[in-house]
Amino acid sequence: MQLALHGVDFTSAPSRRKPVTVASGRIESAALREACIADPAADRLDAVLCLAQAAWGWQRRSRRYGLPEEVDPVEGWIVSVPVDADRTT
Repeated sequence: MQLALHGVDFTSAPSRRKPVTVASGRIESAALREACIADPAADRLDAVLCLAQAAWGWQRRSRRYGLPEEVDPVEGWIVSVPVDADRTT
C-alpha cells in the first residue's frame, strides 16, 4: 500500500505574486510510510515534503533554483514548487 500525500500552502491573501501552492505525491517505502503514520507531530512527513521541495529546486539550480526572475535571490526565499510548474523540467 502506498501513502498518498497532498499539501496546500497559501498566504492569508493569495494573489498572482503569492499563489496557492498544491503538491501531491506518494510514499512507496513501507518503512518510511509507517514511520510517517506513527509520528503524531508529523515531523517525519514535514521532512519528506522539505526533501521534495529541495530536490525540485536542485534540479533547477542552473535557473535560479526555480525562483522567479523578479525576486532577489539573496533575500532568503524558500524554494517550493509553484502551482503552474512544468512537471517535465
